[in-house]
Amino acid sequence: MSDCVEKKFPSFFPENIIPEDAEYREEKVYRICRWGKIDKDAFISTYEEYIRENIQNKDLDLSDPGTYSTSTFFNKRDARKILKCISRYKPAAIVALGKTNPEYGPIQVTKNRTGQKNSHVDWWLYEQADPSDEFEEVDVYEK
Repeated sequence: MSDCVEKKFPSFFPENIIPEDAEYREEKVYRICRWGKIDKDAFISTYEEYIRENIQNKDLDLSDPGTYSTSTFFNKRDARKILKCISRYKPAAIVALGKTNPEYGPIQVTKNRTGQKNSHVDWWLYEQADPSDEFEEVDVYEK
């Protein structure tokens, strides 16, 4: 954990996009690392993933706070479902397990905002935050 992380969100975040009830707390979560490595890039937001992959998706809702978050999951089962889906397009994808760090930004259980059913957790990372050292690869198919 670094005390050097400035509590500043990336410049592409719209003003006041973070929900007021987002919390600064530590939770065990799974993260899909789309490019097969656990590094700073493995924790970019959905918005940044679309930019990086040059995805032209009219369905990307720029008013949705989740668009600017790093997607994580409480449950291994939900991470496994996403990994199966992504692996068709990103065969190198892996899953990392770690904890959200309040020093890196706030979280919100997504269903509290959207009503969705899975264990998705939005994590809005500060501009220079790099949680990669606090995560390790796990086999979500292992019992």
